Amino acid sequence: MNIGIIGSSGGSAFSQIVSILDACSVADHEFYVVTDRKCGMGRFCEEHGISHALISEPNNELFSRRCLDHFGAAGPMDFILLFYTRYISPVLFREMPTLNIHPSLLPSFKGLHAVEDAFKAGCKFVGCTLHVVTESIDDGPFVAQAIAPVSQGAEIADWNRISFFQKVYLGLLAIELVGEKRILFRDLNRELVVQGDLRTSGNFNPCISSESVENELVKLAAIQNVGFQP
Repeated sequence: MNIGIIGSSGGSAFSQIVSILDACSVADHEFYVVTDRKCGMGRFCEEHGISHALISEPNNELFSRRCLDHFGAAGPMDFILLFYTRYISPVLFREMPTLNIHPSLLPSFKGLHAVEDAFKAGCKFVGCTLHVVTESIDDGPFVAQAIAPVSQGAEIADWNRISFFQKVYLGLLAIELVGEKRILFRDLNRELVVQGDLRTSGNFNPCISSESVENELVKLAAIQNVGFQP
């Protein structure tokens, strides 16, 4: 499967996703990465032989158009996954299924700084949402959500560790669900169709079904000091 990635960050969640897929020998996936600036994600791609294009375009509409052209030239994309804080225009997501990982339990705490906002509000859980990108910001059909309790006295660094793990998990889940055709996109990607029953867990709905991927996530959770039960 061909997966388009748009990002402009350090790329730690994306690099962890790639590492886990490689460790599990998950075959038949190819990443095509676009960044809008020089960043850690671009360096990771260069170091690991992953297709990468730098599109430096401040206008969101033009940037989205150039991304569409780039992904289209690379071949049909199964979906686009965002690690990105800028607005992507309909010119892209009306043509290619596009998913976003937002670090809150939507519909709460939309927009930027969601983890910090939830922390400041005194929430008792860290949440994360995988959703379809539509015209409304952080408001498309939900594909999956993650939730984890935080202990009394947890600091923002603890919240960020949990949020990082949730982003990695939901990114891997997106690849599994689309790759196995357990979710489909219709009506210019505004409608999400689920094929059959999806398994759930205490912290993820739905959850990953691959045992080998789950085993790698257990290792990551131990490194990140994050409680995780497959």
